[in-house]
Amino acid sequence: MKTGLRRLHYFLVLCERLNFRRAADDLGMTQPALSRAIAQLEADLGLPLFERDTRRVILTEAGAVFRQGCRDALAGLEGAVSRARKAALGEAGHIVIAYTDIAISGRLADIVRTFRKAYPDMSVTLRQSFSEAQIDMLRVGDVDVGFMTGPIRQPDIEAELVQEDRFVAVLPHGHRLAGAPSVALTDLAADPFVLGSEDKWRVYHDRLYRICREAGFEPDVVQDAPDTQSIIGLVACGMGVTVQTENLKAHGDDRVHMLPIRDCEMRVKTYAAWRPDPSRLSARVFMDHVRDVCGAEDATTFEDATTFEDAGRFAAG
Repeated sequence: MKTGLRRLHYFLVLCERLNFRRAADDLGMTQPALSRAIAQLEADLGLPLFERDTRRVILTEAGAVFRQGCRDALAGLEGAVSRARKAALGEAGHIVIAYTDIAISGRLADIVRTFRKAYPDMSVTLRQSFSEAQIDMLRVGDVDVGFMTGPIRQPDIEAELVQEDRFVAVLPHGHRLAGAPSVALTDLAADPFVLGSEDKWRVYHDRLYRICREAGFEPDVVQDAPDTQSIIGLVACGMGVTVQTENLKAHGDDRVHMLPIRDCEMRVKTYAAWRPDPSRLSARVFMDHVRDVCGAEDATTFEDATTFEDAGRFAAG
């Protein structure tokens, strides 16, 4: 069938008017041209759409069914055109976001929620991953944006600062310091520690060990775990203490006590990172949204970066 969209439009206008002359006027064409177009449409379909005489034009039963189908089809086409235009602007489609435990416990939730509200035609997939893996995922295109622990100084990766978190001590019930308003790191020097797995928490451990050494001790690690939830669970079991980031306090956990560390000014920084690529318009739009929400500045240099080699190491949490 070679019937085109134009004839379908002619048909729908005639359905509304049920008068060839008035329909032709609305369409800006002659009445004979409209009559020929409708006759050709009926010939293509092999059935009459209208009953005509010198006094009136009536839609047939088949014509009524076809009218609804045309309305649905044209509405679907208009929707497809609208979505295609949004996709061309990066405002429709799909985006995959990787995140660390620290990121999902912080500002990421608000960022994604407001992004989905602002861009309802964009679907979002979230994937948990530690930072080192996220760099590789960005490079091979498995994810569009990664929320990871910095600093990040990779020549092909751009990043925006999203949040900064202080350290807090996490203690089990019954710990001698559980009722204190705050603790000093030296207060934990004799305690066994539960930390994240070394292969996934390298940068975090670099910072933690640094502040512990500045306080005069090396953490006595008795057990490790792959993620924050497991670490907190092990502390709740009484296996030891740990030091995590303050955003965990917002979610609370009655199984443990979370106390500020009064003699530590170091912050753990989380960045939203992506690979600038003209073909990934959705990632660009998402990063623009991140900047709007966070007021982040262009993160091309980091005051807490040490060497390029050190900056290439990343943590899970």
